[in-house]
Amino acid sequence: AENRRTTQPAHTPDSSIARMPGAVTPDWIDKPKSEWFENTYAQIHQNAHGHQEYVDKQNAEKVCADITFGFVAIDNDEGRKIACATMADAGIPFVDVGISLDRKDGQVSASIRVTTNRPYESTWRRAIPMVDKTGQETYGKLELPDVAAIAAGLAVQSWRKVRGQFSKERAIECLVYHTDTDAITVRAGGSE
Repeated sequence: AENRRTTQPAHTPDSSIARMPGAVTPDWIDKPKSEWFENTYAQIHQNAHGHQEYVDKQNAEKVCADITFGFVAIDNDEGRKIACATMADAGIPFVDVGISLDRKDGQVSASIRVTTNRPYESTWRRAIPMVDKTGQETYGKLELPDVAAIAAGLAVQSWRKVRGQFSKERAIECLVYHTDTDAITVRAGGSE
Protein backbone atom coordinates (compact mmCIF):
# COMPACT_ATOMS: atom_id res chain seq x y z
CA ALA A 1 0.00 0.00 0.00
CA GLU A 2 1.91 3.00 -1.25
CA ASN A 3 -0.71 5.63 -1.55
CA ARG A 4 -2.26 6.41 1.80
CA ARG A 5 -2.92 9.99 2.71
CA THR A 6 -3.49 11.34 6.18
CA THR A 7 -5.24 14.67 6.11
CA GLN A 8 -6.87 17.09 8.44
CA PRO A 9 -10.66 16.87 8.66
CA ALA A 10 -11.30 19.45 5.98
CA HIS A 11 -14.01 19.77 3.42
CA THR A 12 -13.21 20.74 -0.12
CA PRO A 13 -13.75 24.47 -0.61
CA ASP A 14 -13.81 25.96 -4.12
CA SER A 15 -10.13 27.02 -3.78
CA SER A 16 -8.92 23.48 -3.02
CA ILE A 17 -10.49 22.01 -6.14
CA ALA A 18 -8.15 24.02 -8.38
CA ARG A 19 -5.14 22.58 -6.53
CA MET A 20 -6.23 18.93 -6.66
CA PRO A 21 -4.79 16.90 -9.55
CA GLY A 22 -6.99 15.65 -12.37
CA ALA A 23 -10.47 16.69 -13.39
CA VAL A 24 -12.26 17.55 -10.16
CA THR A 25 -15.93 18.24 -10.65
CA PRO A 26 -17.86 20.84 -8.62
CA ASP A 27 -19.91 18.10 -6.94
CA TRP A 28 -16.88 17.58 -4.65
CA ILE A 29 -17.39 21.00 -3.04
CA ASP A 30 -18.06 20.56 0.68
CA LYS A 31 -17.03 16.89 0.62
CA PRO A 32 -13.91 15.66 2.44
CA LYS A 33 -10.69 16.00 0.44
CA SER A 34 -9.50 12.69 1.87
CA GLU A 35 -12.55 10.99 0.34
CA TRP A 36 -11.76 12.45 -3.09
CA PHE A 37 -8.10 11.32 -2.92
CA GLU A 38 -9.14 7.83 -1.83
CA ASN A 39 -11.79 7.57 -4.54
CA THR A 40 -9.43 8.84 -7.25
CA TYR A 41 -6.28 6.90 -6.37
CA ALA A 42 -8.11 3.65 -5.56
CA GLN A 43 -8.90 3.48 -9.26
CA ILE A 44 -5.20 3.15 -10.12
CA HIS A 45 -3.58 1.76 -6.92
CA GLN A 46 -4.51 -1.06 -4.60
CA ASN A 47 -5.15 -0.26 -0.95
CA ALA A 48 -5.45 3.52 -1.32
CA HIS A 49 -7.14 4.95 1.75
CA GLY A 50 -7.97 8.46 2.86
CA HIS A 51 -8.06 9.42 6.52
CA GLN A 52 -10.39 12.22 7.53
CA GLU A 53 -8.91 13.16 10.88
CA TYR A 54 -6.34 15.41 12.44
CA VAL A 55 -2.91 13.82 12.52
CA ASP A 56 -1.82 12.69 15.97
CA LYS A 57 0.79 10.21 17.19
CA GLN A 58 -1.72 7.37 17.66
CA ASN A 59 -3.37 7.52 14.22
CA ALA A 60 -0.01 8.16 12.51
CA GLU A 61 1.36 4.95 14.07
CA LYS A 62 -1.76 3.07 13.01
CA VAL A 63 -1.38 4.24 9.39
CA CYS A 64 2.34 3.45 9.40
CA ALA A 65 1.60 -0.15 10.33
CA ASP A 66 0.06 -0.67 6.89
CA ILE A 67 2.19 1.39 4.47
CA THR A 68 5.49 1.07 2.65
CA PHE A 69 5.78 4.67 1.42
CA GLY A 70 4.22 8.02 2.37
CA PHE A 71 3.35 11.18 0.45
CA VAL A 72 3.01 14.07 2.90
CA ALA A 73 1.08 17.20 1.97
CA ILE A 74 -0.04 18.59 5.31
CA ASP A 75 -0.35 22.35 5.76
CA ASN A 76 -0.25 22.11 9.56
CA ASP A 77 3.23 22.16 11.10
CA GLU A 78 2.37 19.96 14.09
CA GLY A 79 0.62 17.34 11.93
CA ARG A 80 3.51 17.36 9.45
CA LYS A 81 6.05 16.88 12.25
CA ILE A 82 4.10 13.97 13.70
CA ALA A 83 3.59 12.25 10.33
CA CYS A 84 7.22 12.66 9.24
CA ALA A 85 8.71 11.63 12.58
CA THR A 86 6.48 8.57 12.83
CA MET A 87 7.37 7.39 9.32
CA ALA A 88 11.10 8.07 9.86
CA ASP A 89 11.07 6.17 13.17
CA ALA A 90 9.26 3.26 11.50
CA GLY A 91 11.75 3.15 8.62
CA ILE A 92 9.18 4.18 6.02
CA PRO A 93 10.51 6.35 3.19
CA PHE A 94 8.43 9.39 2.32
CA VAL A 95 8.25 12.53 0.23
CA ASP A 96 7.03 15.82 1.70
CA VAL A 97 5.91 18.59 -0.65
CA GLY A 98 5.42 22.27 0.13
CA ILE A 99 4.41 25.24 -1.99
CA SER A 100 5.28 28.79 -1.02
CA LEU A 101 3.71 31.74 -2.82
CA ASP A 102 4.45 35.43 -2.79
CA ARG A 103 2.47 38.18 -4.50
CA LYS A 104 3.99 41.60 -5.20
CA ASP A 105 2.81 44.32 -7.53
CA GLY A 106 0.25 42.02 -9.14
CA GLN A 107 2.77 39.28 -9.90
CA VAL A 108 3.17 35.90 -8.25
CA SER A 109 6.31 33.94 -7.55
CA ALA A 110 6.25 30.39 -6.27
CA SER A 111 8.68 27.96 -4.75
CA ILE A 112 8.04 24.24 -4.67
CA ARG A 113 9.99 22.20 -2.13
CA VAL A 114 10.22 18.41 -2.41
CA THR A 115 11.97 16.63 0.46
CA THR A 116 12.77 12.92 0.21
CA ASN A 117 13.47 10.97 3.36
CA ARG A 118 14.80 7.44 3.19
CA PRO A 119 14.28 4.79 5.90
CA TYR A 120 15.54 5.67 9.37
CA GLU A 121 16.94 9.05 8.27
CA SER A 122 16.16 12.43 9.77
CA THR A 123 17.13 14.76 6.93
CA TRP A 124 13.55 16.00 6.81
CA ARG A 125 14.09 17.79 10.14
CA ARG A 126 16.59 20.18 8.50
CA ALA A 127 14.91 20.41 5.11
CA ILE A 128 11.23 20.94 5.93
CA PRO A 129 10.48 24.45 7.19
CA MET A 130 8.06 24.93 10.04
CA VAL A 131 6.25 28.14 9.16
CA ASP A 132 2.96 27.85 11.05
CA LYS A 133 0.37 29.79 9.01
CA THR A 134 2.84 31.98 7.11
CA GLY A 135 1.62 32.49 3.54
CA GLN A 136 -1.65 30.57 4.01
CA GLU A 137 -3.77 33.63 3.26
CA THR A 138 -2.04 34.21 -0.08
CA TYR A 139 -1.96 30.50 -0.92
CA GLY A 140 -5.68 30.04 -0.25
CA LYS A 141 -6.66 32.91 -2.54
CA LEU A 142 -4.61 31.92 -5.59
CA GLU A 143 -5.81 29.36 -8.12
CA LEU A 144 -2.57 27.82 -9.47
CA PRO A 145 -3.31 24.23 -10.52
CA ASP A 146 -0.23 24.26 -12.77
CA VAL A 147 2.04 24.84 -9.77
CA ALA A 148 0.30 22.03 -7.86
CA ALA A 149 0.76 19.76 -10.89
CA ILE A 150 4.51 20.50 -10.99
CA ALA A 151 4.74 19.72 -7.25
CA ALA A 152 2.86 16.44 -7.71
CA GLY A 153 5.06 15.46 -10.65
CA LEU A 154 8.26 16.14 -8.72
CA ALA A 155 6.95 14.13 -5.76
CA VAL A 156 6.14 11.14 -7.96
CA GLN A 157 9.61 11.33 -9.58
CA SER A 158 11.16 11.22 -6.10
CA TRP A 159 9.04 8.17 -5.26
CA ARG A 160 10.19 6.46 -8.48
CA LYS A 161 13.84 7.13 -7.56
CA VAL A 162 13.42 5.71 -4.06
CA ARG A 163 11.72 2.65 -5.54
CA GLY A 164 14.53 2.20 -8.11
CA GLN A 165 12.36 2.85 -11.17
CA PHE A 166 14.33 5.96 -12.13
CA SER A 167 18.10 6.10 -12.02
CA LYS A 168 19.80 8.77 -9.94
CA GLU A 169 23.38 9.97 -9.78
CA ARG A 170 23.22 10.77 -6.08
CA ALA A 171 20.70 10.88 -3.30
CA ILE A 172 18.81 14.16 -3.37
CA GLU A 173 17.32 14.97 -0.01
CA CYS A 174 15.64 18.21 -0.94
CA LEU A 175 15.06 20.18 -4.10
CA VAL A 176 13.40 23.55 -4.54
CA TYR A 177 11.99 24.82 -7.82
CA HIS A 178 11.67 28.62 -8.13
CA THR A 179 9.22 29.95 -10.72
CA ASP A 180 10.79 33.41 -10.84
CA THR A 181 14.20 32.07 -11.95
CA ASP A 182 13.16 28.70 -13.45
CA ALA A 183 15.94 27.23 -11.31
CA ILE A 184 15.98 24.02 -9.33
CA THR A 185 18.17 24.22 -6.25
CA VAL A 186 19.37 20.93 -4.83
CA ARG A 187 19.97 20.88 -1.12
CA ALA A 188 21.80 18.16 0.77
CA GLY A 189 20.84 17.80 4.39
CA GLY A 190 18.57 20.83 4.19
CA SER A 191 21.25 23.41 3.34
CA GLU A 192 21.94 25.05 -0.03
